[in-house]
Amino acid sequence: MIMKHSKIVKVPIISFTINQLLKYGVHLGNSTIKWNPQLSAYLYCFRLNICIFNLKHTILLFRRALLVLSAIIKQKGYVLFVASNVQNKHLIPLLTNFLKVWPHPYIKHGWLGGTITSWNKNYLAIKKYDLNKKSKKSLKLLFHGLSKMKYLPDAAILLNVQEDTYNLSSKNISLNDLGTTDFSSKNYFAKNVAIKNELMKVKIPTVGFINSAASLNGITYPIPVNTYYPSAIMLYLNILLYTFKDVISRQKLKKKKKLNLLLK
Repeated sequence: MIMKHSKIVKVPIISFTINQLLKYGVHLGNSTIKWNPQLSAYLYCFRLNICIFNLKHTILLFRRALLVLSAIIKQKGYVLFVASNVQNKHLIPLLTNFLKVWPHPYIKHGWLGGTITSWNKNYLAIKKYDLNKKSKKSLKLLFHGLSKMKYLPDAAILLNVQEDTYNLSSKNISLNDLGTTDFSSKNYFAKNVAIKNELMKVKIPTVGFINSAASLNGITYPIPVNTYYPSAIMLYLNILLYTFKDVISRQKLKKKKKLNLLLK
């Protein structure tokens, strides 16, 4: 079920200031040696061979993305959270705790080619193996966060557009063979352009946290930020979680008020 986002629902958005973002190092990009010219419009300057983001642009783009995501949540849509192959070990426990309370589908351990474009088949496979029981370990690893997603997501959040992710589309591996597949092999790594291509094929809008070396191709709502500092990542996750919970709680309050009016 893909929703149309032409009419953005007005929802309250958490406020954050430039000083708060500076405190968490959100303004720090990559080295000037490997920055992407596509990001030049979002940069403030170069300092000590480091790209510095213009946080005014970051705030505007972040708020725009939150408005779109909030509208989807308000319409009871799915938002897919993708955080495959996070290389910073300090982020692993942070992500684990975040996903325990994240109310939507997610992909944490890897991206299987065809996850989105062949979703109908994959959903049947998930139901067949019942991920809540002791099923094939690899299948559970890849699809555990998708077990409650009955249809295609209405948007996707890519935590780090620069990071590599698993892409098994060229390996011709069937779902039945996943139990014997070694995902630790470097042969299964590919740039996450495969993820963006899949999302683009089925016209799913993407919100991407991008650093100064990343590509804007395939990202509908880019958010130029530091994607390496655990403290900065924690800030983004908290903002997302707070926004989603706020929308849901307001919906519940609205329903309660309507019910009270009917009972009077």
